[in-house]
Amino acid sequence: MKRRLICIKGEKNGGKTHLMYALCSLIDLDGAVIGGMIQVPSLPHQKKNMYQLSDQHTGEVRTILDRQQHDRWEKFKCFFIDQSAFDWANAQIMKACDGSDYLIFDEIGLLELQKGGFYPSFTDALKNFGGRIIFNVREEFLTQVCEYFSIDENELIVIDSGTDSDSAYERVIHD
Repeated sequence: MKRRLICIKGEKNGGKTHLMYALCSLIDLDGAVIGGMIQVPSLPHQKKNMYQLSDQHTGEVRTILDRQQHDRWEKFKCFFIDQSAFDWANAQIMKACDGSDYLIFDEIGLLELQKGGFYPSFTDALKNFGGRIIFNVREEFLTQVCEYFSIDENELIVIDSGTDSDSAYERVIHD
């Protein structure tokens, strides 16, 4: 039986999202249905002032984090969080469970370890989703994320963000 959890690990700004995009493109070419959320890439060599998520089912994009303050957005480190955008993202991911072969989460980290961000949909997917889950995590949080979400290392394929997309794809398809 194929392992159902695929983790792309790497440093901050280390290419995790880039590799996830490449994997999703290759998986899509195989005809698989992909649900979940991925960050909209920022311009190369530009400071990230905001983070936006794209729904892989609908293409809809929403801003989740911004360095500029907005009414009713909560402070998190140097950003402000739009909780309503995360609520939307979690609802969209849960809807995508039916009919998707893969669910993607870009990324699982500090917010989820504090029961925020993708925590509701990631927790639900780990328990109930029958397909494969691909998620990004910073290398420094990998052990903590696995422990917190009770992820069995034997069920996990870990791919370094520096891996070329063809090699990563082979691991996803064959492991």
